[in-house]
Amino acid sequence: MRTVLEILPVAVFLADVNGKIIMTNAAAEEIWGEPPRSERYDDYKEDYQAWWPETGKRVESSEWAMSRALTTGKRYVAEEMIIKPRNSEKLKRILNYAFPVKAGEKMIGGVAINIDITKQKEAEDVLRRDKETFERMVAERTHQLLEAQKKLDQAERLSDIGKFSSSVAHELRNPLAAINMAAVNIERKIKKGGCDVIPNIESIEKKIKESDQIINNLLFYSRLREPHWEKTGVNEIIMDSIEMAQARHPEYPVQFKMRLDGIKDRLIDADRFQLKEVFTNVINNAYDALENQTGMIALSGYCDDGFMTIRISDTGKGISPENLKKVFEAFFSTKAKGTGLGLSVGRQIIESHGGNIDVQSEPGKGTTVIITLPLSQK
Repeated sequence: MRTVLEILPVAVFLADVNGKIIMTNAAAEEIWGEPPRSERYDDYKEDYQAWWPETGKRVESSEWAMSRALTTGKRYVAEEMIIKPRNSEKLKRILNYAFPVKAGEKMIGGVAINIDITKQKEAEDVLRRDKETFERMVAERTHQLLEAQKKLDQAERLSDIGKFSSSVAHELRNPLAAINMAAVNIERKIKKGGCDVIPNIESIEKKIKESDQIINNLLFYSRLREPHWEKTGVNEIIMDSIEMAQARHPEYPVQFKMRLDGIKDRLIDADRFQLKEVFTNVINNAYDALENQTGMIALSGYCDDGFMTIRISDTGKGISPENLKKVFEAFFSTKAKGTGLGLSVGRQIIESHGGNIDVQSEPGKGTTVIITLPLSQK
């Protein structure tokens, strides 16, 4: 029996029914230090100190697993303890097991087993520190990369603004020249005593609106910010955008076909101002695409699986495959008058909302813009 106990790598204590220790092994002395002076297991508190790691409280004599096993007749398995061996300042971690020994129904003693897990815990602490260090390094590196990306975005935006400044100078010359000509005509007519200046005034108003739109595009692009979240009715935004487009193109006999019942009463988390910019631009593009200033614009919407999808289609001339690849590039435009920022800004807005925008087109058959937005920002 003793020979078997001595070769075991774990501490073993055998006690009789009264708690008197009748046998230990070499591993017990290696873990605990010198053999205990007391003969009773539950008197070890006089020789050794032990604490519960979860609370830091001292283990009382009645709380030792052997004491409880002899009292209750139950097993106690893998109870972790911090111990201070005799004549040593170094704390150890052990797993404590205790089992009652019975002969039939009669209690005749108990067995306690202690496993030294100090090195394992030290290794876990090292791994935990390494993990925390690694996570901190990853977080720092991620922050550095995000900052670098911001600087790249800023540099790209400044480059784009430089290009746009040239575009704005070119685009503004035409309406300003028209305004100047209209003003000269008004002055000439007034000097001659004429009063038919209404067409000239209307021309000025139209060119001012064109200039204002060009400037707004520049300001919106250069100041694009994070969305301001609020409960927003997309159907209401679409109807407002249609009214604005109709007012901008009163001479266009355009028919609208709308199937928006699927989104009519639905609210989403969104920036109302930014979405209005997107839908106004897309609907204006649909107007501009119509040949002979006539045709149909169809709008439909539905909600499914946490997302809202809106389709805006026109019966215009469509977009060639070559140009379709470039529609989201800043400053790309096939219009005689246009800055080429509408869809570029629109995609940034939709993506900042966690959504997606796609353009499908076939020359001679028209174009469809598909916008998908999440119903909520979680």
